[in-house]
Amino acid sequence: MIDALALMLASDVGSDPVPTPKDLEAVAAVQYGAEGSSAFTILVGGGSDLDGADYAQGIAEYSWFVAEGLGLGLYASGIGVWQPIEDAAGGGVGIDIRWHFLREETWSVYGELGCGVQFTTNEVPANTSDTNFAPWAGIGVRQQLDAGTSLMLGVQWFHQSNARTDEQNPGRDSIGAYVGLSWSL
Repeated sequence: MIDALALMLASDVGSDPVPTPKDLEAVAAVQYGAEGSSAFTILVGGGSDLDGADYAQGIAEYSWFVAEGLGLGLYASGIGVWQPIEDAAGGGVGIDIRWHFLREETWSVYGELGCGVQFTTNEVPANTSDTNFAPWAGIGVRQQLDAGTSLMLGVQWFHQSNARTDEQNPGRDSIGAYVGLSWSL
């Protein structure tokens, strides 16, 4: 409101018409993924290794766009794993990079890579370790819902293993999908 009043007072008499609130919103909005901007994202999803083990995961992430469409993120996650021998729950932290390689005004297509460390209540996969590294890669789409909120949809390959920090390291590869919301900051 104050910005609109200042803009009206600064305009010359006889100049172009005073901007409408819609005009002001367009000027104030920064395109999602603009260099120097940031975003907070919440994602929920799950997947399967197609061999009897499934997982569900929630992620909260803060991203900085270091270049146009290129975001670096830090995230915290919670995970539930349903596996044939012993189920597990846990959480972790990690980093990721997301590149919005096809960007339009209200939508984008992106590729992503990330890696985190997870700590679980039981061994994942069973009979290995309760501390795992979790690299992943995927592709997704972003659709703007309003000036500051976007819907995120994606599919991923998700790996869990102890990176040979234990005697056994069978690892697990899963295919998963997620949905979430991202807010421009």
